[in-house]
Amino acid sequence: MAKRNKETETNKENNSNFNIPSIISNLFSRLLGPIKILIRMHLKVISKELKKDVKRYVTGIISLFVGLFFIIGFWLLLNVLAIIAIKEFTVLNLFYSVLITTGANLFISIIMFISASQKFKKPFLKETKEVFQETFEDLKKG
Repeated sequence: MAKRNKETETNKENNSNFNIPSIISNLFSRLLGPIKILIRMHLKVISKELKKDVKRYVTGIISLFVGLFFIIGFWLLLNVLAIIAIKEFTVLNLFYSVLITTGANLFISIIMFISASQKFKKPFLKETKEVFQETFEDLKKG
């Protein structure tokens, strides 16, 4: 009888060690562990690519504004000289010399804006999007 009471007490101790909340938290930590690793990996890829792309965009924007500043100054002086040269060295009056100069300005400005827009055509965060797409496809399969 004493032996039986001892076995019953041992079973009660084992049942009290069988803690359901700890089992659930352990299960969730095991299930969420790979997801945490996957998220950390994606965040590293995003941060590296974002730094590279932001640097490229900032450099492009700064270069664009500096270039625009110098072009404006240059074009102001060049336009005055072109208008005077066309008026003085041809038989055209002031109106036509201004018209020719503004037409040349329009043509060159269109070329400049097309060139600048080419810098922004490259997709933003391309590698990160590819990694996420592959991950989502793998998750759908599994």
